[in-house]
Parts: sequence; C-alpha cells; structure tokens
Amino acid sequence: MEFLHSIEVGIYDVILEILKNKFNEKPDDWWYRGIPEMLRKKAAELSEETRGSIPKEQGFYLLSYKVIIESNWKLFATYFDPDNAGKNEAMQWMLDLNELRNKLSHPLRLRQSPLTEDDYAFIKQRKHFIDALCREILPPKN
Repeated sequence: MEFLHSIEVGIYDVILEILKNKFNEKPDDWWYRGIPEMLRKKAAELSEETRGSIPKEQGFYLLSYKVIIESNWKLFATYFDPDNAGKNEAMQWMLDLNELRNKLSHPLRLRQSPLTEDDYAFIKQRKHFIDALCREILPPKN
C-alpha cells in the first residue's frame, strides 16, 4: 500500500509541476486551463463538504490524474508515452493500478482475489517509473 501512496503522490506532484510551469500567467491559470471543468467542480465540492480541510487542488482521485493527463496530452505525452504507443495504450497502466488499489482498499475483495507476484512486480515497476519522472521533473528538495 505504501508504494501505491508514493505513486499517487508522485503523479500529483508531476502533474502540478508541469501544469504550473505551462499555465503561469496568473496564479490560478493552471487550475482553470489545465484541469477539466468536471474535475474542478468535483474537487471544489469535496473541499466545501470538508469545510476546506481538503483543499480543492487535493480533491482528486487516481483516475482524475489520468483524465488530467489525457486532457493535456501534448504536455504529458513525452513523459507518459516515451515509446509512442498512443494515449490509450500508454495510459492503460493507470486503470490497472486503480484496480489493484481498489482491491487493496477492500479486504473482502483481496481475500477473494489476492494480489499475485505479477501484481506486486507491476506496482514496483510503476513506482520506479514515477520516481524517475519525479527526479526528472520536480525541483530538488532541500
């Protein structure tokens, strides 16, 4: 589960860094120009429901990131499709990862269908992929 958290946080950080660098004329440009309206509304609604304890820019789910990336494919293709497989094929891993994440979040599903060695290898491979993107894109931490 720790690897999954790390992957999700890494994706979030990479997306925000790229969007904020591209859409930076005004402080909120990245939000309005880079995040699809339906996701902005859901995130803002979640923020309101939690009385702001979840800031709107953190009101996303794993599959939200897939939608953001696909909606801004020209910005993200270099990073998320290095083999030029095409958007659908290149982003399939996020659907697969979400399935594993859901399984891990629901113990009865996990009991019925435990993770396999291949599942663990896939998660580890995706973590390495996202860690490499973070090293490439994010500014160094002091």
